[in-house]
Amino acid sequence: MSETKGKIAISRQDTGSKSQGAVAHLHTADGKRYTLYRENIPPQDDPFFEPLDNHEATVKGSIEEAGHYICVQSITLTDGTQLLAPAPLPTAPISIFSDTPAEPAATKYIRRLPRKLKKQIKKQKNNK
Repeated sequence: MSETKGKIAISRQDTGSKSQGAVAHLHTADGKRYTLYRENIPPQDDPFFEPLDNHEATVKGSIEEAGHYICVQSITLTDGTQLLAPAPLPTAPISIFSDTPAEPAATKYIRRLPRKLKKQIKKQKNNK
């Protein structure tokens, strides 16, 4: 976990591609530029960073091995205001019909009855 000081700026990126959107960058005094993102959330059009455009801040987070991304844990503005990056959304799929997580797709299957058993069921229905 490292702390990096600089100015946050929002800019359009990859215009015309599937990954286009507004991305938050941290520009440091030594000329480095880091792309800011929250854990498990893509950096494009993340509403968390929009109100921080053109603010001086200290960003606390993990710098990626590539060196130009920071996974943000918290941001402290120059006036002392500290903003914690909200936790990522739950990864379990939610059923649209209830508040409980949906069953995994692998457990939802219908086993076909053997042909012989189908014939027996059909005979029983016909005999009634």
